[in-house]
Amino acid sequence: MMDSKIRETLEEMAAECSDGGDGRPGACPLGQTVDDRSEKDGAGTEAIVAGQACGSLMAVTATEKSSTVFVYDISHIDSPSLLFVKHLSPASETKNPGVAYADRSLGEIDPEAMIFLDDAHSPSGKAGVMFGGAWSGTMSFWEFECPSTSESSGASGASLVAFLALVAINFARP
Repeated sequence: MMDSKIRETLEEMAAECSDGGDGRPGACPLGQTVDDRSEKDGAGTEAIVAGQACGSLMAVTATEKSSTVFVYDISHIDSPSLLFVKHLSPASETKNPGVAYADRSLGEIDPEAMIFLDDAHSPSGKAGVMFGGAWSGTMSFWEFECPSTSESSGASGASLVAFLALVAINFARP
């Protein structure tokens, strides 16, 4: 027998919108839903990983249900620097999970697993982070794109770091 709270949550998640992201009625895109739990307990980061990238010591964390990644330069631990904030599944703003999964644009939703890979252990030869989405069932590698020396002259190389998607790998197919 299903718990009434779980049933209520599932019914809320299945609410229909006039456009699920593909022009047809369906489940609402995540950008049109609100994670009630986050309002109660905050962003809820799952893990923090750290490693060397672009000549700096980086720390990466992501929020649980809202799937927002925060990247910091912690080379000077007494004065860490927030480099940028990015959503791990931009397609979720306008597409429901089913539509985004079918067209392979779904990113990590609820990134509970993270591992930092340095240059030597990375599949691309560039430092990056592997994320696994508990709700999305997806896994992807995001790599650091380091600025060239001419771009970083006069500024910290880490302050110019861009975090770009390399590849998204779906392990389960609909």
